Amino acid sequence: MAPARVSKVVSPTRPRAGSVHLRKENGQLNGRQGAGATAPKKSPLVPAATKDDEPRKKLKFPAPVPVVSSAADRPDIIVPFEEFIEECRQKNYEDVRNRQNLRDKFTDEFLLEDAQYAGHETVEEYWEKDVLRCRALVEHYSKNPAKQGIYEPLLEKHLNESIPDLLPNLKNLPNGGANALRFVKKPGGIIYLVKTGSGEVGERIGKSLDFVSYRDDCVIVLAHKYTGMSGGGQNLQGGDLLGTLEATRGASKIVCMVPGHEGKPVILVAVADGDYYKKSTEQGISLNDLQHEAKSRRRGKPDLFVWATSSKDLGRVLHAGLESAKFKTGWLNKCEA
Repeated sequence: MAPARVSKVVSPTRPRAGSVHLRKENGQLNGRQGAGATAPKKSPLVPAATKDDEPRKKLKFPAPVPVVSSAADRPDIIVPFEEFIEECRQKNYEDVRNRQNLRDKFTDEFLLEDAQYAGHETVEEYWEKDVLRCRALVEHYSKNPAKQGIYEPLLEKHLNESIPDLLPNLKNLPNGGANALRFVKKPGGIIYLVKTGSGEVGERIGKSLDFVSYRDDCVIVLAHKYTGMSGGGQNLQGGDLLGTLEATRGASKIVCMVPGHEGKPVILVAVADGDYYKKSTEQGISLNDLQHEAKSRRRGKPDLFVWATSSKDLGRVLHAGLESAKFKTGWLNKCEA
């Protein structure tokens, strides 16, 4: 009979060879190695946090421009001209109360004459006792927002936000100087878009333009006016827009000669905003008048692209026009918008 197998009994109080006996000292677990045991590997120290370990900031990208399939889907472009005018007017009033940023003609000598005429020895006394107490005087000395060039920067901001796909990198142009853009006419029935300081020879027609957008396929220029109710100065503004359209009379097309964009077709859009253009008057010019003039200029001229609209409908007008235009070898062949 085979002897019974005897199991090796290991004392729970004596560590086996190679084992680690743990005991608690001062609230910490300490290891005590048994015979023949190898030292346990020490845990590597956690390195100090570096900039690379910091959570990366989320990059902010502009919201994608929604793809619009048709001109009818284009929303109205709402430019708050009236609200902005009132903001500027109130700021101008506050400047007058602080006796700064007055209308240009009111120099210190001029103000002293006004003060003495009103029976005051100093301008300070006149301001405190008369001007600050009379709204009419505040209005008298304040600048007119309509003459501060506030409309084009406001329109530029809203068009760049609303229709960057139609008018990429739209820029507000200076009224004069070497970087202003204007039309010149040469024999042959072609109008050229040139920089004022480029030295281009030809008959200057119309006034300098207000906006330009250099597209890959063409160049779009805008002539813009915001005009309030009818009057002498307002009639002149409407006449400027009409004159810009009339300047294309007899032309077969408009070609860009601005360096870097030579040879591209040019689309001219007269943009009329304000109550003045909403209805025809005996002395005024309405948006319908401008649209009729633009249509007359396009009639029988398949390569001439001249339109008139308001900023509210500009997205739809440009979308329809560019959609119906056929680009071949860098030239617009047809546009019936």
